[in-house]
Amino acid sequence: MSVLPPVAVYGADHVDEHHHRAARALVRDLVGAIDDTAPIPFRSQNGGDYDRHLVLLPDRAAGATGVGVHTRMPGTG
Repeated sequence: MSVLPPVAVYGADHVDEHHHRAARALVRDLVGAIDDTAPIPFRSQNGGDYDRHLVLLPDRAAGATGVGVHTRMPGTG
């Protein structure tokens, strides 16, 4: 399974009709483009990037910090 970029509708429980229509259109457009949307290249949990405690191995993103270390950039291991 791949992860696609998220879509958020903030305050969805109390938007007016105009914003509700806009949110519906946004979601409809994103679902319609699902085949053309590049997934987020997250590292595989069981693909050799993490130890048995699900900690990222030190050589996978040496010196990097933040949540971006959990994505695999093109051309990297």
